[in-house]
Amino acid sequence: MPNDKDSLLKGLGDKLTRLFKKSEERRHKIAGAIEKIRKNLQEVTDRHGRFTVDSFVAKPAASTRTVYPRLSAMYREASQIIGIDKSSADLISMLSPNRNDESNLKMKIVSVVGTGGLGKTTLAKAVYVIKFQNDEPNMNETSRMNKV
Repeated sequence: MPNDKDSLLKGLGDKLTRLFKKSEERRHKIAGAIEKIRKNLQEVTDRHGRFTVDSFVAKPAASTRTVYPRLSAMYREASQIIGIDKSSADLISMLSPNRNDESNLKMKIVSVVGTGGLGKTTLAKAVYVIKFQNDEPNMNETSRMNKV
């Protein structure tokens, strides 16, 4: 029996030795593969440094976007815009046909001119809303037209 135990232990020892050798070979293969990957990454990094165009290409401005300050006035209702009453009434009276004179019944074109930022577009939009988009002008707009 002692021979059987010795041979059994020897066989078990041999198996363990082969197992460790195989795992050591596998670890060396894995380590070699990792080393190849590191070398490839270093080559890619070096190429990126040589061929980068970041210094030549214009970078976009900071992402702080500013809103055009007069944009909100373009989308307000005509009744909310302060200081446009007299100008809109004048413009409406220029566009309105005079019932007493037949030559005034024709279509009219009126130019609104001035430097930038005065509110020409806002005035024209307000007059359009007052004159053409409202089927029946409300009391505020009627009273505004009659004041002039």
